[in-house]
Amino acid sequence: MRTILLSLGLLAAALAIDARPADAQAYNYPWCHQQGGRDGVLVCSYVSFQQCVINIPGDGGYCLQNPWYQGAVGEPYRRARRPG
Repeated sequence: MRTILLSLGLLAAALAIDARPADAQAYNYPWCHQQGGRDGVLVCSYVSFQQCVINIPGDGGYCLQNPWYQGAVGEPYRRARRPG
């Protein structure tokens, strides 16, 4: 009986953990680094072109704009200030 209760407790704990897989495009940044040619890995975690270029590893690759970039998400709306 004790083993059954322990097993149920472990099962409940395992189900309580959020075990969703990470999104393939987890980062919403405007610049990407293409590694290994057109069929290689696309790493989109750069805020500027310069940051991307600086972080290109010695094996090469190139930087390009993120085709899935949606802009900043969740930023509050700010009303423009009147001049003067």
